[in-house]
Amino acid sequence: MDYRGKALLSFCTIAVSLASAVAFAADAPLLRAVTWLENEPSAQLEALGKKVVVAPRTAAETDTRWAVGRAIFQTPILLGGQAAKAGISCESCHSGGTANPHFRFPGMSSAPGTADVTHSFFSKLRGNSTFDPVPIPDLTKTGKVSHEGQALEEFIRGLIVEEFGGLEPDGATLDALAFYVRGLRDAEKRPSKMLTVDEPLSNINSAVSLGKSAARAGQFGAAKLLLASARHQLGLIHERYAGSRLARHRKALSDAAQSLGQIQNQLDEQPERVSSALLRWDKLFYTKQKALRRDEGKSLYNPDLLKNLLDKQEL
Repeated sequence: MDYRGKALLSFCTIAVSLASAVAFAADAPLLRAVTWLENEPSAQLEALGKKVVVAPRTAAETDTRWAVGRAIFQTPILLGGQAAKAGISCESCHSGGTANPHFRFPGMSSAPGTADVTHSFFSKLRGNSTFDPVPIPDLTKTGKVSHEGQALEEFIRGLIVEEFGGLEPDGATLDALAFYVRGLRDAEKRPSKMLTVDEPLSNINSAVSLGKSAARAGQFGAAKLLLASARHQLGLIHERYAGSRLARHRKALSDAAQSLGQIQNQLDEQPERVSSALLRWDKLFYTKQKALRRDEGKSLYNPDLLKNLLDKQEL
């Protein structure tokens, strides 16, 4: 077995360990993102404890497509296959649209901040049987692909379908993703901030609202991805509210994700009921947000608790 095979086997073992930790050892949690970050606590703390401030260019500020694209950009199910199973989204490699300097996927990366985009683990369509990782590009710059005409849309579509083996995106989804990337402000003009529970809560509220609008407009493909984005954000909060004393929060988050998944399925069966179902879901979840904020200091959104975990954690 070669280096990449051993690394992938190691990754799969880690993934199983993560699932076991969440299911059976709530007092000793592991954060899934650690499996594709460089194995250095200080770098992991930087990646998991801070967030690049995402800001649109002035022209994109009032266009709904920017918010839709941003939500879908953070959705692992968009990429499908192994990426979705690992919890990897476009945002994982491109934090806030920039290059994530701490990304290091086992068997896919050499130095941190690199990825082999022609590896058959994610998709056989572009697999070339050669280990050739390249630096992850900063999408706020127009170096790798032109933002003019339809070049960016074709590039994004190729990444989803060919590089990762995801499902063919519909027109509304592709348009929103391209609009989001075009609308990103240059990275050097955007600072980082401490990550708090307000970030995913805001993302959830936005994605659900946008999903409601997309469903009303008959854009069911985009609506599904937006609700999947909200469910992913619920999962990110869930793994941070670790330990027995926060078990009730995890139960509430799991219930919220499950009910949102049921509404997501209605888009195929009874789309006319989705809007009213989301209104009811929104009201119920609103009551849970205050409690989550109140106990945030006991969660892994507390930078001291997060640092302690990462210092002790060994993969």
